[in-house]
Amino acid sequence: MRHAASLLGLALFAAIPAQAGLVDPGAFVAAGPTITFGTDADIGRTNPNYVIGGVSVRFAGFFSGQTLAGSFPETFATAVPNAPLALAGTSTILEEAGNTAGSPALGGDPDAYGPVAFLFGRAVPALSFTLGFLDVIGGITVEAFGSDGASLGTRVSSVTGFEQVRIADDAGRGIRGVVVFFNSDLEPAFTLDNLSFVAPRTPVPAPGGILMLVAGLAGLAAARRR
Repeated sequence: MRHAASLLGLALFAAIPAQAGLVDPGAFVAAGPTITFGTDADIGRTNPNYVIGGVSVRFAGFFSGQTLAGSFPETFATAVPNAPLALAGTSTILEEAGNTAGSPALGGDPDAYGPVAFLFGRAVPALSFTLGFLDVIGGITVEAFGSDGASLGTRVSSVTGFEQVRIADDAGRGIRGVVVFFNSDLEPAFTLDNLSFVAPRTPVPAPGGILMLVAGLAGLAAARRR
């Protein structure tokens, strides 16, 4: 009996799915042009928004329900957003010396160097952006959320200088929103640049579903003839 109970316990343990997380999708074909936050004329513009590949991309400081603590830099007192995801706070297009000279990039509230969030009009399978300039390893966290507002996992900065962040949800649920935030006061500032993403998948009806639909329409037509 003890042996059987042990086998049952192992079977139950094996049935528990592994915790989902973010993975590196590698190279991908972007849905459209990379978002580079414009030209010098865009510097000072707050909470920009774009439409790329038929998908809206809007930016702000964080998501509704999240609250900030500290003053420089600002970290999260409450990191869990409300559902459904909605943007709040302020982000600003800046010209940072740490980024490519003369190239605008997006930063958080310029008075406190807070977080940066962006929200897709539809969930996307994978995305990529440049994070910089990083002074310490592990000072910045990237968290992604699904359409229901649930966290899909986090990634922590792993280099100094510039880091190319590429993320996808390993369960294939799609990413609706992302927030990039400080988790250490050792990192004085960061900006986000060069955002691209994979086009959202268009749902295709299963063959069985199409056959059922055709059969239903045929039955409706027959009933009308009677």
